[in-house]
Amino acid sequence: MLEVLKTLVSLWHVVAFACGFLFVFQCFLALFGRIQYDRSHNHIIRHADRHLWLSGFAIIAVGLIINGPETYLANPKLWTKVILITIWAISTETMRAYALPRFREGQRTPMIVAGTVSLACWIYGAFLGLAHGLAYGKAPLWALMSGYLLVLLGLSLLVFKLKSTPPLRLNRS
Repeated sequence: MLEVLKTLVSLWHVVAFACGFLFVFQCFLALFGRIQYDRSHNHIIRHADRHLWLSGFAIIAVGLIINGPETYLANPKLWTKVILITIWAISTETMRAYALPRFREGQRTPMIVAGTVSLACWIYGAFLGLAHGLAYGKAPLWALMSGYLLVLLGLSLLVFKLKSTPPLRLNRS
């Protein structure tokens, strides 16, 4: 029965992730003029954030029950996710408190930096969610965090490319 609950909670988490990631990715592309930003979708990210947090805590609770606290809390993959979520939360607050006001003044760079860090968290978080083979000591914390740095580096290179090429003309038909 607990495995069924774990599966349902994981599905909840995946749906919340999918809704949030689509919005975050669209916002990221809008920063570079690749697509039009649509404010009417702002509520999606708020709901997705809330459901990601709730389902994430539910996954941890079920994991603690199934595996026991000693085993579950000794998992480097869990702590990689905790660090990643902390980075994501800080980047989100940085966007709201610092980058967004500057963006409204015409300064894109703070929003691009915070958005790149955030998007890297989303992408690598999705990978970790699927990387069951890396759990319970199969990969050390430093190796798992190195993966995040590689994703961040890759996105930084993409940012450089997007900033150095003119935006596509959006067809308004």
